[in-house]
Amino acid sequence: MKTKLVRLWRIKTPFQKKHCIERIVRYFVMIAIISMFLSSRGFSGSLDSLSTYYTRGLSTESWRGGFVYQSIIFSRYKLYVSEILSSSCLELSPTANKWKDQHYFLLDLTRTINQKFSAKLMGKSLTYSDKQSGYPNDIRTQFIGVGAEYKEENFKIPLLLGIKRDQRFKQSDQGASYRISVDNTRFELASYINRFHTAYEEDNLQRRKNNTFTISYLVNRTFQKGTSDSLKLSMNHQRRDYYISESGEIENREEKEQKLENFLTYKISHRFLCRIRGTISTRSLRINLLNNSQKKLKRQRKDFYTSGDISLYFKISSIRARASLAYLGEEQKYLVTETLPSSPYSGNNFLITPDNQSA
Repeated sequence: MKTKLVRLWRIKTPFQKKHCIERIVRYFVMIAIISMFLSSRGFSGSLDSLSTYYTRGLSTESWRGGFVYQSIIFSRYKLYVSEILSSSCLELSPTANKWKDQHYFLLDLTRTINQKFSAKLMGKSLTYSDKQSGYPNDIRTQFIGVGAEYKEENFKIPLLLGIKRDQRFKQSDQGASYRISVDNTRFELASYINRFHTAYEEDNLQRRKNNTFTISYLVNRTFQKGTSDSLKLSMNHQRRDYYISESGEIENREEKEQKLENFLTYKISHRFLCRIRGTISTRSLRINLLNNSQKKLKRQRKDFYTSGDISLYFKISSIRARASLAYLGEEQKYLVTETLPSSPYSGNNFLITPDNQSA
């Protein structure tokens, strides 16, 4: 009986923290209030979900819980509310436990103006608290903004603009944040099916700037049953500015990646099928030290990656067979302009440690 009591007490351990109890209570209160409010007004199309997960290891505990609420209001408004909380505990002694918590909240209200236009109001926040590593990793981020979306039959253009506040390393930044993208479902050109996507997002904070630019293009054609050819081009450019000391020292990370992928399926006969796949990608990474508007190069890395494989499939009656030949090549070049810093927040871990994915 004593063993059972101890195990039950441990299962309840994550819920003994005051902030965990407050958040759990708030989950149920918020769902109850929203549900009663919407049902009393006759809103339709609602969908609720509440989830929780708990696991225990030898000296660790982790808990994850959250809810999602969706509803159509007055036939023109769509409400989406989501909240996720995760918490983990590292048991060092009966009186000295180390906690790590993450809390994410999102509220999205979208109004349909007509078949092509819609507008939205969005608010979201992220709180991260780390008492396990011993480093000041705590993060608090809030965003509120407005957006619009234009939609045609084969493509859509969403736009979001707002204000973002970010606190970390005992530093606080605030500034504009925006995102725009073009999503193409598909269009046909010379018997080829084409798909296109591009997006750009940026956080223009007081001392830091983060941005991401992505673009991808896919073209595909089916010549006959079992025979097709597809080609995909993609590019990703991003910049991240992050603090590496509590005094406000900033490192800048710039990464550029391009990739070309080709996939060919050819039906030789009703018993033989051949598939050929090839990939070529390049990646460059620069770590700079920011001093006001000046950049000083500290480290640089360049990668070149190629791969290819040919597979031959054979089928007769109940017998299936496959023969494959594959090739993989990687080249990594490094440039270090100074002694590597000992700061655990520096980008050197992404730069100096080889991937060795094929090893």
